[in-house]
Amino acid sequence: MNGRSLLAALLAHDADALAALHADPAQAEKLRDAFVSLTQPRAESPSSHALAKQLYWLTGTDACDDAHYTLLAPLYATSLAHAVHTQVQEDRFGEANKAARQARRERKMHDGVFHDYPGLAVQNMGGTKPQNISQLNSERRGMNYLLS
Repeated sequence: MNGRSLLAALLAHDADALAALHADPAQAEKLRDAFVSLTQPRAESPSSHALAKQLYWLTGTDACDDAHYTLLAPLYATSLAHAVHTQVQEDRFGEANKAARQARRERKMHDGVFHDYPGLAVQNMGGTKPQNISQLNSERRGMNYLLS
């Protein structure tokens, strides 16, 4: 109103702005506090969830100065996970690798390449409904390979 935002009026404890929120002054004050708190920083320093993958990338010249870093939070690349899954599936269960594995077991020569993934782990995403995450995740039945 008159070039002044509702937020600016609430920050200044404007009586008209408070009255617009609620007829009861105590309730209006609670609403004002809740509204204003949305604009306040939640922590003194940048933070992330403890289990989130994050990387601090040097953007300035002084590696000793925290202000010269930017926090990156990489997103999960489902298309990359799908390509890796497809390759690993073929390497583990394809006919060519079955023949190579059989030759290795029998200690015989083989013209092909034997693929092995020691320490391979599987991460299942989506629980009982992997189709709720993405189309590619649904095609993998929620299975993602974690290479050692």
